Amino acid sequence: MLWVEGWQSTAQCKPGRPRPQPPAQPFRWFPKEVVETSVAKMLDVILYSREQVAKEYAAMPSKGAAAEVPDAPWGIISIKAQDEPNETPMQPITVMRNALGRDEGGSGVPIDKAVYDASVEYWRNRAPVI
Repeated sequence: MLWVEGWQSTAQCKPGRPRPQPPAQPFRWFPKEVVETSVAKMLDVILYSREQVAKEYAAMPSKGAAAEVPDAPWGIISIKAQDEPNETPMQPITVMRNALGRDEGGSGVPIDKAVYDASVEYWRNRAPVI
C-alpha cells in the first residue's frame, strides 16, 4: 500500500470482480510506472481454514464440489506486501462485499461499523501499487 500526496492525479479506478459471479465493484490503484516505490518490509499472508475454503468453493460453480478442495488444513487466499508490522484494515469494498452472502462473493459476515470506519480512514489516501 502506498500513501501519495495529491494521489488523485495518479490513481486509477475501474470496476472489477474478484470472481466471475459477484457484482462489479470499484478498484483503485497506483500504476507502478507513475509512483516511486520501495521493497515492502513485510508480507501479510491471509489464510482460510480448509472448512472455509470448502464453503467458498461450494459457492463458486466454476470450482466444482467441495470435495475438490485440496487436502490441506489451510489455503493461502492473499499475500499483501506492506510496510506496517501489523495487519492493515481490509479495503472498504472488501468489508462491504464480505457482508454479502457467499453466492455474491462474500463471506456472510455482517458489517461491523467500527471496522468499516477504520477501513475508510486508513484507505482514504492509500491504494495498492500494480
